[in-house]
Amino acid sequence: WERTRRALLDGGRRVLARKGVEAATVLEIVREAGVSQPSFYNPFASTDQLVEAIAADLFERDVRHKLRVFSRIADPAEAIATANRARRVVTVSEFSAREIEALYGIPRERVVVIHNGVTEEFSPVQDEQGMAVLRARWAIPSAGFILFVGGADPRKNHRVFLQAVAQSRSQLGGRAILLVGDAEHPQGSYLATARSLGLEQDVRCTGRLNREDLCRLYSYAEVFVFPSLYEGFGMPVLEAMACGAPTITSSTSSLPEVAGDAALLVNPEDAEALGAAMVKVLSEQALRQQLRDRGFERTRLFTWQRAALRTSALYRELCA
Repeated sequence: WERTRRALLDGGRRVLARKGVEAATVLEIVREAGVSQPSFYNPFASTDQLVEAIAADLFERDVRHKLRVFSRIADPAEAIATANRARRVVTVSEFSAREIEALYGIPRERVVVIHNGVTEEFSPVQDEQGMAVLRARWAIPSAGFILFVGGADPRKNHRVFLQAVAQSRSQLGGRAILLVGDAEHPQGSYLATARSLGLEQDVRCTGRLNREDLCRLYSYAEVFVFPSLYEGFGMPVLEAMACGAPTITSSTSSLPEVAGDAALLVNPEDAEALGAAMVKVLSEQALRQQLRDRGFERTRLFTWQRAALRTSALYRELCA
């Protein structure tokens, strides 16, 4: 066991040092360490000596209808059993910690919150030549654009976002609406929603983007809107603020915890309020600059180095 413990700690350090955008998973650490893995769901069940990591979005709620376990865990009963065997459960927000306590019945003192970080690659980009290519690709007008990132998954709430755009259209100054992420989902479609609202000439569906183009869009966006209905953390909020995008996000789930006072918070089911927030940000130069400045300050609180140090300290504590 001592050799296994050292191998896992060493492997974990290497994986954490290598990973930037997403937190390392237990499975990756096991593979890196070269440790035999008897079970995907709980590779350490025979020792019961390591932290069992619960991923950032372990469970994803459809807020109107149901609660379902996120796709990384195939068997809810196994996930619950694993979590209850663990000496500690690690999650990425106080909101998720409360959800784990309520849904899994795990005492709050056994749940440890270690926030995600934002990689330094997300930073303001001044690249007129590169941005000119993107403007030509998506026919972005000189008036600029409003940015939405998330895909057509109903949880990301593109429908209410586009309803807000439609209601406020005359006050948005002819700006294009850029929709980043998968345009189609079994329960949603960017284009179908846009057509139903008469916005097919306004929206641009970019698909998934590489990090460089995403940073360009964050950096040049007039406003970034992330009205998700449910998040365990909310990485796009940090990424956008790190690039200098004035941000509007939801007043629900983990998003206020991540955004703090560096974004406008809006009820994600209120299209009228969301539209009013967009108009307010677009019409007030001082507010846009204030949100940019606060965003830079906020993102300095969320670093992968801090997350790695806290994770390493927890492993040392439990493996002592």
